[in-house]
Amino acid sequence: MKRRGMAIMMMRFGNPDGTGRILREEMKMKIRQKIVLSFTLTLILAILLVGSAALFVQERTVSAEFDDRTSTVTELIGHILLSDNTNGRSGEFLRELFGNDKSLEYAFVREPDGRISRVSGSLLHRNDGSRFVAEKTRTVGSAVVTVGFSRHDFNRRIILLRMQYVAITLLAVFLVLAVAALVSRLLMRPIEALLADFPVPWKSTGNGSRDEIEEISSSYRDIAERLRESFERIDSQNQEIRRYNEHLEELVADRVREVNRINSVLFKSNEVMLEELEMARRVQQGIIPTGDHFPKREEFSIGIEYRSMERIGGDLVDVIRIGKNGYGFLVADVSGHGIPAALIATMAKVAFSDSSGWNRNPADVFQSVNDELFGFIGDLGYYLTSFYAILNLETGVLEYASAGHHPAFLLKAGSEHIEKLTAAGSILGVFEKPRFVCGRIELLPGDRFLLYTDGIVEARSPDGELYGHDRLILGMEEGRGLEPQAFVEKIIRDVDAYTHDAPPDDDRALMAVEFIRAAKGASPHA
Repeated sequence: MKRRGMAIMMMRFGNPDGTGRILREEMKMKIRQKIVLSFTLTLILAILLVGSAALFVQERTVSAEFDDRTSTVTELIGHILLSDNTNGRSGEFLRELFGNDKSLEYAFVREPDGRISRVSGSLLHRNDGSRFVAEKTRTVGSAVVTVGFSRHDFNRRIILLRMQYVAITLLAVFLVLAVAALVSRLLMRPIEALLADFPVPWKSTGNGSRDEIEEISSSYRDIAERLRESFERIDSQNQEIRRYNEHLEELVADRVREVNRINSVLFKSNEVMLEELEMARRVQQGIIPTGDHFPKREEFSIGIEYRSMERIGGDLVDVIRIGKNGYGFLVADVSGHGIPAALIATMAKVAFSDSSGWNRNPADVFQSVNDELFGFIGDLGYYLTSFYAILNLETGVLEYASAGHHPAFLLKAGSEHIEKLTAAGSILGVFEKPRFVCGRIELLPGDRFLLYTDGIVEARSPDGELYGHDRLILGMEEGRGLEPQAFVEKIIRDVDAYTHDAPPDDDRALMAVEFIRAAKGASPHA
């Protein structure tokens, strides 16, 4: 009977020097493996998710930078190729502007009838042909400008980002394995202590005075005592966790109060910013002439319409008095929108006013304005296009110049023909020594000219089709008999109807001037 009880206890619990110790080691190994595996897989998955998200964001950022740059350059080249300002020397002009930019592959214009003109392909660079090329197109008027850009630098940056991602991921995996081993060691300490204290029930008395029932009872009492101590430790740990949670709730409440305070400050700051924007909008409206502020002269009549896509815009319309019988008529378009564009437009207004004077033609004024703007925005990525015309009321002579802007249109009195006024010229604020050419025409009574920004001709229908120069010319013909203010209001209504009154995606500015008669017997210098 005693021998059979010993066998049962050894099968259940093992002896102190053999099976029990082996079972304890096996239990510790299995627990440690589960801890390491769970911890490692969790951290590696988190690293992969975070790393993939970071890589995705970085690739999108690089792609956005590439798209922004190529779009800006395409717009510049489009203005150059389509402005009729290079006198057939588009390739030479492009080499002067972009000779050091190896990312440009080619540029050409496709006319509406499918004919390709103003080709400037190899005129830019002759690359080895091994680079991938990304094309950017821009519709200007009824033509399509296509520019090819090398993706070599873009692809190299993407590959470098991915190599960095792989290297960082591998390094992180090795660090996770090391941390997992350390964490498993720390977590196994209380478990090993519990297993080491777990009693081996079989104790040999040596004299056979205690039977197996008494030995089993004693062993179970020891087990119960150990379990009680373990539960007390667990209860103590639970109390500690509850105290920590209470403290954590206090910390969370403090953080919530701090966040609410910051939100309140941000809300007040936003209100102040909105008030300042409204003030800036009113100031900008004050510097753009309206019906109440038009020059009142018998020699000409004027109409102006201006609509910004945001609270404040980057387009500029102005009438500048030059002497007694001279007036300058200005439209300008600053790249971008919002506060920066509005500030540059305000700066340009002051520069044009200071630079205009009798015996100075529009090309001279552009040179002075560019000198002033280049010192402020030459390194900021902003630029300015403009059309400026100066009318001598004594002679009826209109001098004009263009800084990379859309051409003006001239409606001759008594004629159905509409003439395009163009002049060669670079954009303002980008090049230190740009070139401008001045045009000259004599107006007759009843002649009318129209200045505008690209928000008019580049307005789109719900189908994405541009309003374009052809529709603008048609609107001018239909409104020929209207007064200048009613004339520009009619064109604005046509644009709104064409876009189905959709919110504008660019600022829109129009100015029409009708020459009525020459001034009588006054000195132009007075």
